[in-house]
Amino acid sequence: MAAPPARRLAPRLTRVVVLPCLLAALATALPAAGPLRDASLSDGPPPSALFLAECAGRLSALMEHQWLLSSAAAPATEARRARMLARLAAIPAAASPRALLAGRIEAKAAQAALLGRASFARTEAERRAASRLAARLLAPCDSAPNG
Repeated sequence: MAAPPARRLAPRLTRVVVLPCLLAALATALPAAGPLRDASLSDGPPPSALFLAECAGRLSALMEHQWLLSSAAAPATEARRARMLARLAAIPAAASPRALLAGRIEAKAAQAALLGRASFARTEAERRAASRLAARLLAPCDSAPNG
């Protein structure tokens, strides 16, 4: 009996082996890497406009995901997102509006992909890894000072 063509195995191998390993590697590497942005957040200075834009994007993805799942937490997330957008509007932007929008969109897309994997991945390990990474990326937004 002949072996199956390599091209048929490649997508399955990627889905079953490579993606879960990649997610697990990212989830374990992030704590060692430290904060993703604005290491000085806990020191008191106001967060950067790009950081706030990315947080707004991540919260937008979370809010839409909660709407999709009919979660009771969606209104609270919507309020958090509104506060983040108000903070973003209140600080002078060091970056261009185009850069802020790009950062917000990229963060939203990345968070939405993680949340989708956290809810709909085939394996429990992949769902857990995606869920931990999504929470880890959103955590700095919750701890940002009200500067």
